[in-house]
Amino acid sequence: MIPFFKSWSKAKTRGQIFPSLKTILQTEGPITIERYMETVLHDAEYGYYKKGEPVGVGRDFVTAPEISQMFGEILGFWCLDTWQRMGSPNPFVLLELGPGNGTMLHDLLTFTQAVPAFHKAVHVRLFEANMTLREKQKRRINDPSLQFCEDLSTLEPWPTLVLANEFFDTMPLRQFVKEGELWRETRIAYDGEKMFFAMDEKLQSLPEGTLKKEFWAKKEDGWVYETSAAARNFAKQIARHIKTCGGGGLFIDYGYVAPPGEGSLAGWRQGDFEDILTHPGKTDVTADVDFSSLCRWLDEEGVRVISPVTQGAFLSEWGIDARAAFLAKSVPNRVRRKIDETIHLLTSSDGMGELWKVLAFYGPSVRGA
Repeated sequence: MIPFFKSWSKAKTRGQIFPSLKTILQTEGPITIERYMETVLHDAEYGYYKKGEPVGVGRDFVTAPEISQMFGEILGFWCLDTWQRMGSPNPFVLLELGPGNGTMLHDLLTFTQAVPAFHKAVHVRLFEANMTLREKQKRRINDPSLQFCEDLSTLEPWPTLVLANEFFDTMPLRQFVKEGELWRETRIAYDGEKMFFAMDEKLQSLPEGTLKKEFWAKKEDGWVYETSAAARNFAKQIARHIKTCGGGGLFIDYGYVAPPGEGSLAGWRQGDFEDILTHPGKTDVTADVDFSSLCRWLDEEGVRVISPVTQGAFLSEWGIDARAAFLAKSVPNRVRRKIDETIHLLTSSDGMGELWKVLAFYGPSVRGA
């Protein structure tokens, strides 16, 4: 997490503001962070996620599936177990939200080939906006059932397993700063030369469905809260589908279980942090995921939610150490050391093991959930 405004107080745009963003700033005045993220990430021509290949070694960021095949294999084990506890339905949907290069699903499907019935029943669906990545995903996954899904409401009414790894951290959000009994919203302004952060002149209440007053009432002035309507809509739509059609899912991301009162909004470019205003459309804009809200939104729709655990605990519980030992049996020492390094990175507190969380949820048809 980045302390609120410490690195942003003198932020200015050094890169070029693309035309549609400039028009929005000039016509609408100071815009919310939500509006800014929607534009710089998803603009049809200049949006970060509409073009390019941001995921992978040597690119803007590397996700867990790119670090080790074992990550996808462990999720494959979870999918097999959940599918069997659903009664091994045929057909069923395997849906991944924001599949990146397709690496995780490739490893998952390779690992589950040992269960032919699973592969005969599966229908792979990918929720992906980036056309460049779509082509890469088709080549990487190479499954005859693969189709792209642009609207979750078009999913077949079949039992569904949902996987979302580092998906919710990119959901557009609004940021509020506590002042007395009310809040000021953070906005982004433009003076004709540069963009900068500004606070809304109006004090307001938090949006409906966010923090209950008894939680934040005793917090000090300056306490920061971030909330995403887009994340709420996705979570609730997925939960309604799972409750009606059966299935379950995993949300995996970096984030917190209780709001810490700090701003977590950050830019990520070429493997390092960057001010989100510096290169609009060329910088990934992310924020820590509020797992407590995800749990509440899923629970409100009637699916069973398992309290989030750390990624390290989840991978260990589902057998990554045993898988690593199996893979290390007949390999040279240098490969064995590499396996040990990736296990450490994925599961340790000084790697991805603590900050990254895993939230599991199940529909009523899953036995033992």
